[in-house]
Amino acid sequence: MIELLSTWFYSIDWYGKLYIAGYAAVRLFIALAVSFIIGKGAGILVSSIVRRFVEHDIFSFNKSLVRKDFYKRFIMMFPFFVLYFTAEFIFHDILKFALFIDRILFSILALMGIYSMSAFIDALDHYYQEFEVSRKNPIKGYLQLVKIFLTISILIIIISTLLNSSPWGFLSGFGAMTALVILVFKDWILGLIASIQISANNLIVIGDSIEMEKYGINGEVIEISLSTVKVKNWDNTISMVPAYSLISETFKNMHGIKESGGRRIKRVLYIDINSIALPDEKILKKMQKLALLQGTDELKNLSRSIKTTREDRINKSSITNIGLFRKYVELYLTALPEIDHEKKLMAKLLEPTGNGIPLQIYVFTSIIDIVEYELAVAGIFEHLIAVIPEFGLKLFQNPSGGDMRRLT
Repeated sequence: MIELLSTWFYSIDWYGKLYIAGYAAVRLFIALAVSFIIGKGAGILVSSIVRRFVEHDIFSFNKSLVRKDFYKRFIMMFPFFVLYFTAEFIFHDILKFALFIDRILFSILALMGIYSMSAFIDALDHYYQEFEVSRKNPIKGYLQLVKIFLTISILIIIISTLLNSSPWGFLSGFGAMTALVILVFKDWILGLIASIQISANNLIVIGDSIEMEKYGINGEVIEISLSTVKVKNWDNTISMVPAYSLISETFKNMHGIKESGGRRIKRVLYIDINSIALPDEKILKKMQKLALLQGTDELKNLSRSIKTTREDRINKSSITNIGLFRKYVELYLTALPEIDHEKKLMAKLLEPTGNGIPLQIYVFTSIIDIVEYELAVAGIFEHLIAVIPEFGLKLFQNPSGGDMRRLT
């Protein structure tokens, strides 16, 4: 065995092989140096041209390309371009080494190409977002799908090139792994389906305010991608929602508020039932001082009926203090400039409960901003709570600890 190994070892022309390897390595080093210098010079030239385009704003899409580093990534390929196209001439007498270098350089260029193409796709999305249509029809999810398809295709080509085999043969073997592929890319597949349905049905657009109690989300949509939707909550935190959740679960979209040009007020005041009565002269005097009620038919009828007996007022269905308060609420809301008078306006009584009788205010404002809206609602209810005693009414409130101590 030792004799066979010795015979094999001494039969190889090590000197000749080392000479060829060293000669190839020297030429490769020189080729790399020359390619780097030429590529660097071409890169500087392209960078100066791009800079002038940006300064003079000749090509608006150019700004997005620069912002997403497309040119930087593309310029990095120049030395390898030079080496790839000159390698055939440099190593024409070393065929095996030339083929090996050719495959390696092709694989490197393919990887760098998909790296540059990724930046180009990002720049395309960035440029598209400058248009108003991007808010209703975002394309980021579709561009991400293109990225995935290109990346998989390039990887298949690189592997088949390095293995010196046909990519179709590799794909036929890859098809047998369909179940594994579906499992790995499940979220992307579901996200693609969801993004198509979201876009087709116009479920959400960038800028919409949405609320999903399950995920603790309440904020503005700032990005729609292939598999996720990014939401900036009102406390400035960022939440990522699976896109598929928006078509499989319930969520609230405030888009209709912007389209209608205002927000709705639908809140309740609970009136103590024991305080509802036919107004007497004392309450009448207070009501007559309220400017909104002066000259109304309700107040005139009350002034005439209060001079009659209680039995006559009951038999003639005289107006009550809560009826006058409802009228006052409607007149008060009508007089407010922030109320949308073209939409419904009501102050109605709901079914009595154990907490009193609910007086519901149903009205629309012309306010869209949430802060201004809450301030307006607070102002309305602060005023109504303060004026309720003038009508001889009381708000219902469960007994507190102080109430219980006073009873004892």
